[in-house]
Amino acid sequence: MVNADGLHTVCDYARWRACDPTTRFREAVRYYETLNGAPTTLRFGELVDEATRLSDFFAPYAKSAVRDSPPCCVITLEDGVEVFTCQLAAMFAGMAVSPMSTRDPAKRLASVFADADVRIVIVRDEDEALKVGELTNAKVFTVEALFGAQQRSATATIAVKADDASHVFFTSGSTGRPKGCVASHAALLSYCEAKNIAHEIDGTSVVYCASSHMFDPHFTDFCSAIVAGCTLTSASREVTFARLGDALRVSSATHCLTTPILLSSIREIPSLKYLRLVALGGETMSKSLAQAWLDAGVRVANTYGVTECVAYQTFCEIKQASNDDLRTLGDPLPGNAFIFAADPGDDPTLTAKAGELAELWIGGRQVGNGYLNRPELTSARFKNNLYRTGDIVKVSSDGQHILVGRRDDQVKISGQRVELGEVEDAIRRTCSAFTREVKCVLASTTKQLIAYCTGSFTDVDTVVTAAMRYAVAREIPQHMVPSMFVFLDELPMTSTGKVSRADLSRREVDVREQGCAIKFGEFGADLARIWSDELGVDVTHGDADFTANGGDSLRALRVVQRVKALIIKEDVDAGGGTFGEALGAFAPIELLQRSRLNDYARFIRGSVEDWPSRYATDSDADEAEATLSDIDIGFHVLICASAGGQV
Repeated sequence: MVNADGLHTVCDYARWRACDPTTRFREAVRYYETLNGAPTTLRFGELVDEATRLSDFFAPYAKSAVRDSPPCCVITLEDGVEVFTCQLAAMFAGMAVSPMSTRDPAKRLASVFADADVRIVIVRDEDEALKVGELTNAKVFTVEALFGAQQRSATATIAVKADDASHVFFTSGSTGRPKGCVASHAALLSYCEAKNIAHEIDGTSVVYCASSHMFDPHFTDFCSAIVAGCTLTSASREVTFARLGDALRVSSATHCLTTPILLSSIREIPSLKYLRLVALGGETMSKSLAQAWLDAGVRVANTYGVTECVAYQTFCEIKQASNDDLRTLGDPLPGNAFIFAADPGDDPTLTAKAGELAELWIGGRQVGNGYLNRPELTSARFKNNLYRTGDIVKVSSDGQHILVGRRDDQVKISGQRVELGEVEDAIRRTCSAFTREVKCVLASTTKQLIAYCTGSFTDVDTVVTAAMRYAVAREIPQHMVPSMFVFLDELPMTSTGKVSRADLSRREVDVREQGCAIKFGEFGADLARIWSDELGVDVTHGDADFTANGGDSLRALRVVQRVKALIIKEDVDAGGGTFGEALGAFAPIELLQRSRLNDYARFIRGSVEDWPSRYATDSDADEAEATLSDIDIGFHVLICASAGGQV
């Protein structure tokens, strides 16, 4: 489809914005490393000039296709202005943008590299380059190599067509193998134009990009801002996770698309005189959250979407949270159509009646090209320019259709799609010696991912959980690792002889803690107080488990910031750094991998050389060096169990 202005792709819009005298000198990107210093900015002319220069480097790698799949540019950068420049440069060079994280397990990265026709990988530094270089033959560029390179004259502009692939985003796969969702430039542009209409984004808007680079809204927020000719603003992941309210205020953001869990991290809604709209997706928002923002004078909208059809496909503005059903699907964005297929949901030509349950199919201009190199899965889910979502909807005569659940075993955790089959497959690969059966469920009350197993153990033990979490995390990303592993004598069954996930999801789990004392003196006591504050529970034992008590990546970030402030006396609100490994011992991942209180305290004590004098004792220092970690103990337990010995 040709746009009314003759612009076919986001690339066309970007070049037009760079040439138009009314937008060439307008800020395209504004990035805050911290909120205390001046942001880094790129005007539309600067953004396009730099992206064009980079695309000249990229173009030779995009030319020689070796497989019938789009050439991909993998971008592992979590934040910084560079990530946006690289996204645009990849599209200019005719490659599909594909984000990955170098913190994902090597096996998962390798499977993605094997699936995709990766030509270029962009990483932050040489350490990441070495890790990635062992997994792929693609050309690996560091940020320094790209942005410090000598200027070169641009080659002829590559003609990017509307039906070329614009991006490939990998999501969890039910078979244990991630699946790449391919979308075209036409579908991407249709979403950008539709979003800007629904959200009322124009050239005066300032859009705050709050999503992780691994989520397609990160990429599509950037692209839709280009189409609108407005400013996209963002900050380091640490700032966004810990100080979103301040970031919205400092950046003068007018629009923000995020998840309910991230928006709820704003404990006191600041004065945000510029903010016009917050749009929430990924999971259902609470009525109290919606009403709090409505009371602050900010428009609130609910969105629904699947990656297979580019980011989001609906828009539903909430007028009165107490009266509105926040599960309402909303109206399809312009260019999209919904079909409610009657049970069993496999035939979109048979539509359900009002009051009936139906499976949602999506049609229209945003429907993607299918799954990368997965023809059987593509043919099963994509039919006649329709996509079968697997989502179950209660059809309403007044158009207020309610999203009620899933037909398959896909769940969402903190807004991220997780196929339970992929998690179960990882557990079988790593823990098969002491597990016979395994089923994962999302607990109906706590919303934690729990793995129920039969095998060598009984009940739930935090030491065993710590060791199994560590083992499984070597196979799948951290957000997919179960919070707890519970062993049962047998798994509950349905009347048809299948394991009942419904029964498992309703079970109440009592975490077996031995009640050991909190160690490391005053530091241990301060750490327990911080955990209590952030988890909302009374932490009184040294074997209290962070993840088992509801800890997630957002709470982990807040904990490590406060711990870091205790140790090195930094302002907890200073921000800065990145969310990942650059934080060293104070990275959230270190807490998530050592989720018991004493184990985490021991790690911090052993990792910090300049230990504060108010915490220093000889016994603590000795213990930090001599005591086995919970993971060490857990592996001993698992090894004994797998050998049939005594624990």
